[in-house]
Amino acid sequence: MPVRLLRVSFSGELAYELYTPAGFGHDVWQCIHKSAGVLAYGTEAMSALRIEKGFAAAAEIDGRTTPYDLGLLTMASKTKAFVGSALLKRQALSGAHRPSLVGLQPLDSKDRLRAGAILCEPGQHSGHGSSSHGSSSHGSSHGIIGHVSSRSYSPACGHDIALGFVKGGSARIGDVVEACSPLFDEVIRVAIVAPCFYDKAGERSHD
Repeated sequence: MPVRLLRVSFSGELAYELYTPAGFGHDVWQCIHKSAGVLAYGTEAMSALRIEKGFAAAAEIDGRTTPYDLGLLTMASKTKAFVGSALLKRQALSGAHRPSLVGLQPLDSKDRLRAGAILCEPGQHSGHGSSSHGSSSHGSSHGIIGHVSSRSYSPACGHDIALGFVKGGSARIGDVVEACSPLFDEVIRVAIVAPCFYDKAGERSHD
């Protein structure tokens, strides 16, 4: 059976993709399914795996974020132009004032994180971060420092984990903030941590 094998991983694990003409699809699948030590996984599992490794995906790359926000600036060439390079030179699109990618985990391992939850400074979740003196002329909310972009239960960690964006980014690792979910009328305390929750050296992708 003609098969093209690619070693690619969107999950941080040792992973492959196989391509074959449609007529061979069923037989190739049966071979994979019966092979010892090979495990097929779906998109939900892949989402959990990539959050565990801190890999930015659709929820983080939503048209508003830059390589600076995602911690990927070292991948951008400093010597030649590329798509989007002009935007990185704009002051408003880089700098510590922009929310950047962090990891989040609940202080109580029984708490569930919610994608889309608003992150507020401790004690300032009333009105979901709105100033107690009312909104400013620009409509900003002084207590809001970011949001949860994606979450998952982590089998590796044994509790919920999440990726999100926080003003101050990595400088705030170790801080405790509040995640507010108006839709569920929930407020939980979460710790800001590094985006990669386990296998920080990336050894599992080379096993």
